[in-house]
Amino acid sequence: MSTPVQPGGGLRAAVAGEAALRLAFAAWFLARPDAPARAWGRPASAGARRLARAVAVRELALGAGTAAALARRRPVRGWVLAMAAADALNGTVTAVAGLRGTVPARRAAGLAAFDLSGTVSEVLLARRLR
Repeated sequence: MSTPVQPGGGLRAAVAGEAALRLAFAAWFLARPDAPARAWGRPASAGARRLARAVAVRELALGAGTAAALARRRPVRGWVLAMAAADALNGTVTAVAGLRGTVPARRAAGLAAFDLSGTVSEVLLARRLR
């Protein structure tokens, strides 16, 4: 069995930063479950709060899992790719909501670009972790 590959220096800091960002989003969505609906330009609702809490759980799992892998010197590439997939899903859902008129188009475009920029940065980071 080979020794797990751990990022060094700047890559380790980048991965730790990604994990911390996930944990911050989880905390924000749990503390303010109406914030995502407002970001989308939608009214607060019970359904939107449930969705915010579900996303918070996902973000918590990604952030904590990544941080634990770093602490235990386990591979983190899979965690970073899972973050990329989560951001791709967020960006796609937001773009579709904008195209359907559920979310104002300009707002959807900005939020989707934010999410998809995360996807790109995480894929690039994962490539460096090979």
